[in-house]
Amino acid sequence: MKSYEIIPLYQSTVGELLGFLEQAAFLLPLEESLNNSKKNWLTAYFHDAGGSSSYHLVTKNNHILLAFRIEEEQQSGRVTSVLVRRQEKLSIQSVLDLLINGAKKQFMERMSLSLLENNHYIDELLQANGFEKQGLLYTNDLSYHTGLVLAGGGAKGAYQIGVWQALMEHGVDFQIISGTSVGALNGGLVLQGDLKAAQEMWQKIETRKILDFPMKEDTAIRSPDRLLEEMQNFAFSALTNKGVSSKPLRDLVGQLLNTQQLLASEKKLFLCTTKMKNLVEVVIDIKDVPEAQLIDWLLASASFYPAMEATEIEGEFYVDGGYRNNIPIDVAINRGATELIIVDISGPGFAKNTSIPLKTATHLLKSRWPLGTVLLFDSGRSQLNIQLGYLETKKMLGEYSGSWYTFSDSTASGAVVRYNQLLMRKVLTPEQIKILSHEFIDEVSEKIRKLYHDRVSVHTWLFAILELLGEAFDLPPSKCYTLESFIDGILTAYEGRPSYDAEMSYEDMLLSPIEWIQKYLEKTPVIGDEAQLFLLLQYFLEERITTEVWKIGMKLHPVIVLMAQMLSCLIKEKEVNEMAQEFKFEIVEEIAVLSENAKGWRKELNLVSWNERPAKFDLRDWAPGHEKMGKGITLSNEEFDALKQAMLDM
Repeated sequence: MKSYEIIPLYQSTVGELLGFLEQAAFLLPLEESLNNSKKNWLTAYFHDAGGSSSYHLVTKNNHILLAFRIEEEQQSGRVTSVLVRRQEKLSIQSVLDLLINGAKKQFMERMSLSLLENNHYIDELLQANGFEKQGLLYTNDLSYHTGLVLAGGGAKGAYQIGVWQALMEHGVDFQIISGTSVGALNGGLVLQGDLKAAQEMWQKIETRKILDFPMKEDTAIRSPDRLLEEMQNFAFSALTNKGVSSKPLRDLVGQLLNTQQLLASEKKLFLCTTKMKNLVEVVIDIKDVPEAQLIDWLLASASFYPAMEATEIEGEFYVDGGYRNNIPIDVAINRGATELIIVDISGPGFAKNTSIPLKTATHLLKSRWPLGTVLLFDSGRSQLNIQLGYLETKKMLGEYSGSWYTFSDSTASGAVVRYNQLLMRKVLTPEQIKILSHEFIDEVSEKIRKLYHDRVSVHTWLFAILELLGEAFDLPPSKCYTLESFIDGILTAYEGRPSYDAEMSYEDMLLSPIEWIQKYLEKTPVIGDEAQLFLLLQYFLEERITTEVWKIGMKLHPVIVLMAQMLSCLIKEKEVNEMAQEFKFEIVEEIAVLSENAKGWRKELNLVSWNERPAKFDLRDWAPGHEKMGKGITLSNEEFDALKQAMLDM
C-alpha cells in the first residue's frame, strides 16, 4: 500500500510544519510572494483561517512533502496555493496527481486553478490531465470509477456491512468490487443491493448456521472456558474431516443471493481464491463464469482450509483467497478503479505490498477496536461490528468527527480543534499554559501518539487524552456522542455505575482469546498505569501538584499526568455545577480573601444568603467572578462567635 497520506493542516505538529516551510518553494505560479504564502500558512495553522478554505498536507513517513489550499464552493474546489519541499524534487506531474487525489478525497465534482502567467510546459501538462483552458483559468470536471475493496476476515465481516450502509446514505457510488473470503461473500450481497437482507443475516448469524461441527445447544459463548472448549471441538472436527463442512454456509448463501440479479448488476465483482494444487492466486470475474458455478466460486474464495473444507470446481480444489491476496487492492486497480475505498478487517492472510498511483484517491477504513474471532460467529458481536463500520465511515465522509470514538459534530465544523481549545481552558492552569512552548507540546504529542496510535498535534493533544480517558473507563465505541455526553459517560463510569445500555455491553457477545486476556489483566492488581492514574488523580483533587512537579511529570509520563489532571478537573466541575443547581445564593458582604490558587480560585469568608434565607457566615473556594464554587462550611452568628472565641483562646 502506498506511503503517501493526505492530512488536514491541523494534524501536523509545529515542528513538522516549520521544518517544511523553511524548505518550501513554488512549483506552480499561483501566488506572487513566497514569503506571504508562508505567512498565510502559519496564520491558518495558529489562528484557524476557517471559512471556505481548506488546508491540506501530503506526508510520507510523517514527512511533509507538499501543502495545498483549496477554496471550496459547494462541490467545486479552486486550488489557490501549492508549496513543495525543495529537497524532494517532486515533478509537476506528481503534484498535479496529488492535487487531483486531494480533490477526489473530498468527493468534489470539479477542481480549478488559475495561473499568474503563461507557461507552455505547465499548460500542456494541465490539458493532458483533463483540464480545460480559459485564458489562465484551468478547470477539470472530475470523473470517478471507484473500487470498493473488501478484505477477508471471517466473522469480522459484519463491519463491512456497516460501511456499505453509510456509503449508501451518503450517496457514494462505486462501479467495481473486489473481495476476498468473507469480503467476496459480502461483495455478492452488495452487488445484489439488498442492504436490509444483509443486515438481518449478520444480526442473526450463529456459528452453526455457517459451519457444521458439534456444538452445544446453547450457542452463546460468554466465558473463556466455553470459548476454549468450542475452539477445541472445531479443531478436532477440522483435523478428522480434512476441514469442517461448510454446507450450512452454502445453503445460507444460496438462500440470500439471487444469481440472476448478480449477473444483471451494472457493477462488477471480482473475487480472489487460491488454487490448492500449487497455491496460485485465481481472480474471477463472476460474470465470466457459468451461473450454476457462481455460488461455488464465492465459497471457494471463503474456504479457509484446513479449518474449512476446500471447494471443488471442475476437478480442481480451491481454498481461501487470503492465502495469496487478502486485501485485493491490485485487483481493483488492474480492473480500472481510479479511486479506492478499502475495508480492512484485520483478517489472517497475505496482504500484498501494492503500489497505488499518486492520482488514486484512497480511503482506508479499519477499526481501531477489536472485531472478535475469525471462525466463531456471534449475532451480538456482529451487531456491534456493523455499528463500528457505520460510524467509522461516517467520520471518513466528514459527517461525524473523532478518532477512537465518534462525535456528532461534523469534521468540517472543526469540532476536534474546538474541543481541544475548550479542554485547554478547563484543564490547564495559567502557569502551566505559560510554559507550554511549541517544542514542549510537540514532545508531549509524540509520546501521546505512541499510545493513541494516531497523529497528535497542538490542536488535538488534549482531545486525544479525553478519548484515552474514555477508553480507560470502557466507554462503548458504538455510540455517537456529544462532548457533554462523552464527559458525562466518563464521570458516570468513574463513579462506578454502568454508563451504557446493557445490550451494548461486551459481556453480551463473543470475545476473542486476546480480549479475554486483556480483561483478565485489567482485573489483576498490579502497579500499572491504572494504579498510577488513580494515585495522581487523588493528588490533583487535593491540589498537591505544583507547577514544577507537573512539569517533571509531563517529561516522564505525560499521558498519565494529563489523564489524571483532566479527570480531576471534570470531577470538580461536576461537583460545582451540581451545587450551583441545588442552591440559590446572594453574597451579601465580602469579608476577607484568605488565599488564591494558580487558577484564580480564592478561598473567601463572606456573608451569604442561601435560597433567600437570612445571611450566614460562609467559608469556601470561589471561581473568578463568583461564577462557580467549591465545597465549604456555613456558620450561624452563634457558631461564628464561638469559632472566633476558640481561636482567641488558642
